[in-house]
Amino acid sequence: MGWQRFWRSRVADTAARLGVETKNIQRRYAEALSGLVQPGARWLDIGCGRQIVPDWAMPAKNIDELAARPSLLMGIDFDSAIFEHPHLHFRAIASGYQLPFRENSFDLISANMVVEHLDQPLTLLREVHRALSPGGRFVFITPNARYYLIGIARHVPDKLKKQIVWILEKRKESDVFPTHYRCNTDAEVSGLARQAGFQIERLELVDSSPQFHAFGPVGVAEIVSMKYRRPENRSNLISVLRKSG
Repeated sequence: MGWQRFWRSRVADTAARLGVETKNIQRRYAEALSGLVQPGARWLDIGCGRQIVPDWAMPAKNIDELAARPSLLMGIDFDSAIFEHPHLHFRAIASGYQLPFRENSFDLISANMVVEHLDQPLTLLREVHRALSPGGRFVFITPNARYYLIGIARHVPDKLKKQIVWILEKRKESDVFPTHYRCNTDAEVSGLARQAGFQIERLELVDSSPQFHAFGPVGVAEIVSMKYRRPENRSNLISVLRKSG
């Protein structure tokens, strides 16, 4: 619609004038993965669903190249969508709380928008630490619990939440899972990571692209809020944790 294009343009212009980075969080995560996946590595993706990153977050040829680097790309999930994943070498219906792998099995473990769903994050972190080889890394992206929309979402009924997610992100109800946000601030990630034996290599609070860019002046107001938002209130966390050795 013409009015949507008009306001998208106004939002983009406002972001450019204010110097606000509007890169989507999935593109940021794709860049982080690209810097961590080494040729010949053994890679486990926890809660992988049907794709490494959404198709729009990275060109298909780049996703194919990324998936071709490791000697092993293993995925686990509880969701049957895992059987639609085109890049996995092996897959299993399994829990991150009890990884069905020996110690030192992987050089890289990743989790894309999974940590917010954990009711026992320390259990998962300890399992990830056990399964990583010395010097191996755990990279994940997750919402920041101090972000204002997360605060609102925690008080919204699930049915309404799923409808909102569909409007904003076009995710089906079957792709929206219960959340707990027990490892979703920089302080929580730091504390739990150290308890699990990790060194913190990267812990960055970042904003994603605006959520309301198609909602007229609300999108412009969101850009202004992004410009002046305190770092601890940004929308997402990107973390890279390293196993010593």
